[in-house]
Amino acid sequence: NMFQWNPGRPFAILDTDIVLATEALRQAIEKRNLRMLRSAIAAAEREKVAAAAVAAAIEEAKALVPVLATDALRRAMERKVLSQLGAAIFVAKELALPDSLIKEARLVLETERLRKATEQKDLAWLRSLLDRRSDVDEFAASAIVSEARAVAAELERGRVSRVAGAPAP
Repeated sequence: NMFQWNPGRPFAILDTDIVLATEALRQAIEKRNLRMLRSAIAAAEREKVAAAAVAAAIEEAKALVPVLATDALRRAMERKVLSQLGAAIFVAKELALPDSLIKEARLVLETERLRKATEQKDLAWLRSLLDRRSDVDEFAASAIVSEARAVAAELERGRVSRVAGAPAP
């Protein structure tokens, strides 16, 4: 019941904290928006709203967070947008999503980084990626690692021209 008498607010018949916290949680749950959901949970917990309706909404929202984070990570892997992948992996680690899923996402991220650096013939970027051997060897697809190393070697010898329009290292 959202209508409660709050002795601390003698002129209020409706406890607005409860209504606002519950409504923010419900909207975030309905929209299935991870950022909005996490923000609404934090706000409701910060306000320490003790109503049963809010507690139930918080629990429902918390249960939905890993589901939405997993969906966001999978979408980022499909789209192969580096900035989205990096952010989604960070959230996945923060929420302790399964290691196998995080490793799969890292594979996509490292492979895409190498692919883009190779396509752009960006020697500085290739060097920085290839120098991080543990990440590259563990996460990137071996075919793209070999191609990246070959392109880097050719660039170092000056045999491969850079792609027109590619940013300078």
